[in-house]
Amino acid sequence: MWNGYVMKIQIFLLLAVCFAGCGGDSNPTTPENEAPEPSGRGTIDSLLAVTLPLVYTAGDYYEYANLLDRRYTFQRLSRDRNVPMEELIWDRREELIIADEIFSGRTNSRGQDVESMTLSIGAQYTTAYDDPDEPAGEEWTEVWTTIDLHVLINDPLRPGGNGFLNLLIDSRQVFVVRPDPESRGDWIIVKQRDEFRINKGATGSSTEEAFWSDLKELFRPNGEYGP
Repeated sequence: MWNGYVMKIQIFLLLAVCFAGCGGDSNPTTPENEAPEPSGRGTIDSLLAVTLPLVYTAGDYYEYANLLDRRYTFQRLSRDRNVPMEELIWDRREELIIADEIFSGRTNSRGQDVESMTLSIGAQYTTAYDDPDEPAGEEWTEVWTTIDLHVLINDPLRPGGNGFLNLLIDSRQVFVVRPDPESRGDWIIVKQRDEFRINKGATGSSTEEAFWSDLKELFRPNGEYGP
């Protein structure tokens, strides 16, 4: 009799565990209705003023690639006013080639490589953006910013110096951003345009003022110019 009583209790406990573990969720979560994971790109300001500087300073190639729209373009500044506009613009593929050269510390044709860098970006204002490249149904926003980028470059041929070149890049920078269609709730960079320097003033024989274009051209395969 006691054995039968114990067996009934065991069966009851097994049934209770089954109902607790196998029962349906009263509030099911599906890919269609779950909240997006925070990524640091949830606002325009967090994309440009927080995430981009962190990723660029860290030299994280893959995270940097995730910030750029597949149609991303960079428009550089040229010291030659006669350069055609189409030669001032490169696409995402070329931008990532340049970024890989910079981030990896790979030596360029001049024997230079990036030792370290720090980037900060301050957003000034945003405007509604009417661009002929903007497809119908997309929301593009233009953001004017100021950047402060310090780059320490190993430069063994630097005359009269200590083997280092300090680039001081303080300039305006214009970004065009849009909501990321592949990451709901996030923003992504569609375009970037290098602008004039603020000219805070370089100090020291090993420090030079430059554009962001200069740094990119310095490590761009077959680049045209650089400090």
